[in-house]
Amino acid sequence: MAIIKVFAAFAALNFLGANAGPCKPALSTPTTTISSSTSSTSSPLSTCTVDASNKSTSSSFEEADGWNFSTNGNAAIEVENTDEARCGERAVVARIRSTTGTAGFQQTPLNLEENIEYLLSYYWALSASQTIQPGDCIIEHFISDQSFRTNSLTATGPGYHQYTAILVRAASDPNPTLQIRLACRGASEPKLFYIDDVTFTPQAPR
Repeated sequence: MAIIKVFAAFAALNFLGANAGPCKPALSTPTTTISSSTSSTSSPLSTCTVDASNKSTSSSFEEADGWNFSTNGNAAIEVENTDEARCGERAVVARIRSTTGTAGFQQTPLNLEENIEYLLSYYWALSASQTIQPGDCIIEHFISDQSFRTNSLTATGPGYHQYTAILVRAASDPNPTLQIRLACRGASEPKLFYIDDVTFTPQAPR
């Protein structure tokens, strides 16, 4: 599988209202919290691993339901049959065609239990025919309409890149939503991304 790994240095995550995107107002108080995050490389898989404890619907996008998609400006995003899928035959394919375009996907509800730590994990990569420089593209993360992290992307070689974070659902947020959104406001040419294998698995009570 010929792809270029997208790398981002993720620090510990906190809810920051100032990071909220133009269509996502920050909340006055945090709901679901993000306590830590990590990143690592990953090799492609021929089949997808099924975890019975996973709370995400259609994690590897092999089914047609479970996710909502949105775009703004000159961009497109959809689930496609592709040889670039990390596992199985399908993945999210996002095409950012201009500096004003954004593409995102969302799942709600997440059906998370209160006071349980959940591991959010997903994999993503850049098309093999492209390169990316610091400041070209960002990825934004929202939980229940509040931005919790925006990261600049940097390509460092072939392979999918894994992002993980620990989430804890607040009592005041019984049905949290997750949105992941891509934008390339500093890029000089269109970019093509692949996203696959999005999971939420319980870790431990708090």
